[in-house]
Amino acid sequence: MLKSKSRSFFGERWASLLRIPDLYFTFLKQINWGYTLNCQPTESGEGNMILVTGGSGYLGRPFCQKLALRNEPIISLDLTHRNEAPYKTVTADIRDQKEIEKVFDQHPIDTVVNLAAILESASSANPLLSFQINVEGTFNLLKLSQEHSVSRFVFGSSLASLGNPAIHETPITEDVPPQPTAVYGQTKAFVEKLGIFFSSLSGCQFIAARMPIIVGPGQPTETSAWRAEIFHKLSSKGKVQIHYAPDELIPLAHHTDIAEALTHLTLAESIGDHIFHLPFERWRVRELGRTLKEINPQLHVEYGQRRLNSAPVSVSWSKMKEKFGISKPSLKDHLQDYKKKVDNSF
Repeated sequence: MLKSKSRSFFGERWASLLRIPDLYFTFLKQINWGYTLNCQPTESGEGNMILVTGGSGYLGRPFCQKLALRNEPIISLDLTHRNEAPYKTVTADIRDQKEIEKVFDQHPIDTVVNLAAILESASSANPLLSFQINVEGTFNLLKLSQEHSVSRFVFGSSLASLGNPAIHETPITEDVPPQPTAVYGQTKAFVEKLGIFFSSLSGCQFIAARMPIIVGPGQPTETSAWRAEIFHKLSSKGKVQIHYAPDELIPLAHHTDIAEALTHLTLAESIGDHIFHLPFERWRVRELGRTLKEINPQLHVEYGQRRLNSAPVSVSWSKMKEKFGISKPSLKDHLQDYKKKVDNSF
């Protein structure tokens, strides 16, 4: 058991390193440091399953489907599972360490991809729940990954971790220090440094995948239904309400493009870096509305007044392009393809 002096040292060191709010500092001081971080990557064949938390979610499902197409052994863990899947599913809450520990005890997990999270609008409405899931839940996974010799941990982070810094003459790269301004971004920035700290002690590869605003067909969320409705209503006379102001610039990507980028980060033999910005396009909200009406003239698009105050728009994802050869995504192509698919199904 580590002495209280050592625990205090870690708490003070982390608080200084991370510049975290008092709530996070209180959490760190309460951590039980009574174990040794001695994780080493597993030998080939000893453990090869990929645990995907949030695997039944908006991004988790297409990501698991891409892994399954590559015949990767997957465990999808989520609070609920709506449909049968061609891979193993487990119902659990990442806040419940005992339940999560059973999954690690019963399966040879070699890689963890954590996509379970409370998103931005919900985080602002309930900061405590955001902390419990985004921070404490991820800490549970990191701790169990260390104890079970997981070799790689991919964390679903966000461009919101960067905050909205002063305008840069060039797009912001992964080297720019985070300056989160909202609760959601603060939880993501904190976990990034938490994971990198774990990695420095244990040797496990920690990778933070910073994502833009994700759109695509799927189950709409209560707070951001427009992300799915811009697809679902392309073949109807319905109304889509985008909460952002029409002149606002926002970073957008289709969930299958993000899932493909995550697949590269999950399966690549060597990564080398901790932080990656995932590919996206910058869209003026008004232009997005015009594109929707171009595809379906009968669609009615309404706008709100929301501003993107929590994340930058001018961000570079050239590292992903250079390392994995990923090309620029096209949201317009996805919208057109989806409408064709729906129209042909009738």
